[in-house]
Amino acid sequence: LAVAFYFLAGEQLRYRDSRGNIEMPVANAATVELTAGSVVEQQFAPKIQIFEHLSVQWGVFNRVNHGTVNVQLVNLATQKVLLDQNLQADQITEGQVTTFDFPALETVCNAPLALRITSPDAMAGDALTPVMKTDASLENGQLYINGQAVDGELAFSATGRDYIWTGLHYWEFTAALGAVIALYLLLVYRKWTQGKHSFLANALVAVQKYRFLIKQLVDRDFKA
Repeated sequence: LAVAFYFLAGEQLRYRDSRGNIEMPVANAATVELTAGSVVEQQFAPKIQIFEHLSVQWGVFNRVNHGTVNVQLVNLATQKVLLDQNLQADQITEGQVTTFDFPALETVCNAPLALRITSPDAMAGDALTPVMKTDASLENGQLYINGQAVDGELAFSATGRDYIWTGLHYWEFTAALGAVIALYLLLVYRKWTQGKHSFLANALVAVQKYRFLIKQLVDRDFKA
């Protein structure tokens, strides 16, 4: 039963949605038009044990823009680039959310990260912008626009999973429970050999004695 439960429960036994997930705020303003040289940087420290998804929301000024947008995620402690991806501005629509997936990244929990968004070639009047929420503040994070700290939070989200401690130690718990059950059964057996009946022994005797009656009652319930 323990083995069957382990495989039937699947990942739900070992993982849960992270309690440190950063939900995307409702945007109410634009950051800056991403022309060449512009930089939007959101710093944050995720409390996510298994980092899996990063999403950013865009504004396009109700037009078709052109140029390339570069999105980077950098670990500020190690300067390691965790994400470096280019997007085509003309493929992004108003309010669109772009999601970047990570292969179960487990090294960034509580690490200082920077989400940097730039454009190497966009021109004024033909570039999109990341959007933000001006009256939101991110714990352990700061939004920078062209190197200047600003009030507010980038419209982005960071999500993943956390480990469930009991699931990680499932087999240890199972072994301990099995040992307890084995000791109890040994105690019941010793009492039985000494002519002493326990609750379990009496229950087993009753089931065996009234087996036919129990079967008839169960059959009747199913027929009803």
